[in-house]
Amino acid sequence: MPRSLPSKPSLEYVREEAKDLLTACQSGDASVCEVLRLHHRFQRATDREILAAAVSLQEMQHALALDYGFKNWVGLKKHLQRAERARSSLRYWERGWGDTPEEKVKRVCDDSEWSALIDEEARLEPLSEEATKIRGCIARMEPCHESFAENVSGVLKMIGSMTPGDVLDCGKAGVARAGKAKVFAAALQRWDDARTEPSGTAEEDEVKRLLGSPDDRKRPLVVQLIQKLGDNAWHAHPPQPEDFDRTEALVDHLEICAHYWEQSLHVLLEEIGAGRRTRGWHSSDGFNSCGDCPNQVGRLMDVLKALDAWLSRKPSVGEPTASSLGERTQEKAWLVASLCKHIRSATDMGRIISS
Repeated sequence: MPRSLPSKPSLEYVREEAKDLLTACQSGDASVCEVLRLHHRFQRATDREILAAAVSLQEMQHALALDYGFKNWVGLKKHLQRAERARSSLRYWERGWGDTPEEKVKRVCDDSEWSALIDEEARLEPLSEEATKIRGCIARMEPCHESFAENVSGVLKMIGSMTPGDVLDCGKAGVARAGKAKVFAAALQRWDDARTEPSGTAEEDEVKRLLGSPDDRKRPLVVQLIQKLGDNAWHAHPPQPEDFDRTEALVDHLEICAHYWEQSLHVLLEEIGAGRRTRGWHSSDGFNSCGDCPNQVGRLMDVLKALDAWLSRKPSVGEPTASSLGERTQEKAWLVASLCKHIRSATDMGRIISS
């Protein structure tokens, strides 16, 4: 069974390892024979025959590559160089694809499409400042947010003009969503106001129905919820182990920019009113801090088809997606392929497009 590479391997590391193994072989260390026997030249050789042979550094490197599960030294070398490039470009995968930097590097390097994009980036270097900034915009896109499809369109316009712009970043709700959050915050502020008339806005009626009468248990939670509706990044408590039996944890995880925001808000109001958990976590009718964007599947699939056609130089006649990209360049093709891969990679996380 092949050995695993170290957690943070480098080409220099395996070069030194091959040299050390060769030195050990020349000094008569039989422990090296197991590795060298992977080389076709020594497959049937005894330990004595291997240690007596004139082993070259190239042969030792080849055997070491086989020991790590690669076909040859060139394959191992390319893998390590790609991993180093991926490590230096982690900003491209800052939104997921692994919990730690090395998990991100491994996931990217184990994916043939990501690897091809890394290799193409190296071939295009030095990248223009515009291409680097646009690639950064792609990296910041969150598939679970309400703005994902709009961000895709915005990035395509950037690529077409090669003029970097802004995407609605993680945690930032669109204008309409932020406005509705303010309406609910105002309704919550009036909930505990004795002067409030019995009939108010639809949001006020909904708040009263779900929260019930004010009391000292509910008031602190409502205050936290009002704060959260005004600032999507606000948290009632510093980072701590998640305990979703506590309503405060749900307030912290309410994300106004996410697709299930309004459903989650209603679940929160219901549970504050009842004084207990009433729905499941990440269930179809429960609290969802993130989630997918099922209402955008068709739109995004159409965009992917058009972009795939553009990349294969077979755009449909009159296709607006292709025509907006303008004159084709190598950098543009790389950016479009990166955008497509980001959209498709959301499938691995159970978001957007069902496999």
